[in-house]
Amino acid sequence: LDVHFGEMNGKRGILFASNRSGKDPSLPKLDTIIPEKVFNIYFYSLDDTINKIEKLTEKIFTNARYPTFFDKKSVLFMSEESGMVNIKKLNVDTNQESFLTNGDRNIIRYTYAKDQNILSSTYYQSGSYKVRNQTISSEYTIKPDPTP
Repeated sequence: LDVHFGEMNGKRGILFASNRSGKDPSLPKLDTIIPEKVFNIYFYSLDDTINKIEKLTEKIFTNARYPTFFDKKSVLFMSEESGMVNIKKLNVDTNQESFLTNGDRNIIRYTYAKDQNILSSTYYQSGSYKVRNQTISSEYTIKPDPTP
């Protein structure tokens, strides 16, 4: 689900979210339409001939969804780890995750304009949808307050 095409660490590939389980990220023998497990982020290399699928996140109790490429070494995704759905950045070289948003409303969807370094996210408040735009750089991070 949530497919995004691009390049990571010099390899062309597909970034996607899946609820497959176990350490082996290969295609499960049984797939259901109802999500039974949490979603993680995977990278499917179009350049490698073996070990094409790489699991990028190891979520146990929260979902990682809607991945997109941030730069050649990082990906963005939505996560509800803080108690609200916010956007996180994962450096695939160091496996370090950091929050980019700390909204008081769940983010519904987001998009990242690389050429302008603008992260746009939509959320629902007071009966209408709103858009939040923020300029971010590769060093930008925040620490969200967990919801009570």
